[in-house]
Amino acid sequence: MIPPDALMEQPIPLRNPLLSYLGHMPTFEDIHLTRATNSKPTEPAYYHQIFERGIDPDADDPSKLNDHSELPDVFLCLEDILQYREHVKARIMALYESETPYTDRCIGRALWIGFEHEGGFELTIGFSDEFFEREPYEITVPPIKAQGRPVSNGEYAKYLADVKEPQIPATWSKTRDARSDEEYTTFVARHSIKTVWGPVPLSQTLD
Repeated sequence: MIPPDALMEQPIPLRNPLLSYLGHMPTFEDIHLTRATNSKPTEPAYYHQIFERGIDPDADDPSKLNDHSELPDVFLCLEDILQYREHVKARIMALYESETPYTDRCIGRALWIGFEHEGGFELTIGFSDEFFEREPYEITVPPIKAQGRPVSNGEYAKYLADVKEPQIPATWSKTRDARSDEEYTTFVARHSIKTVWGPVPLSQTLD
């Protein structure tokens, strides 16, 4: 997403260079996992001091900066930051393999916070990417009925069952004997929703 020659650029002058965010994302996750597991930080532990918070200018007075981490005089190299990221990933995988996130709500929440946090940065860093924007265009659609709320799991499950669509959302799972030609009730009974605490029956998440 970020070309190597752009890592030290600052699209927003008052904020840190882009490279710092590659260190911030795994560090943020490691900080929450360290608290949740009451254990030691992933090495190098001093990343917690330099990558915990980015520069956050005061909205009313840009000359004032809110509390933030102090970056080193000489910035860390990309290879070191990526190696640290891999160590944090290994820590996350070890937790999932132990199934602790499914039984310990605090650890499960720490993992979810990190997931949402990283997803948010992927959107904000790439907001100007050409794949996010395109020129206006016109299209003719048949009459539709719109609702002021998201589609529910139950409604989408009914749609999949009605059209016999074999592809289910990535956040869903199904039993081995599930088929795409099942009627709605059977379809619901054989599918579940993935969560950080384990699968939840689709029948309990229809609303």
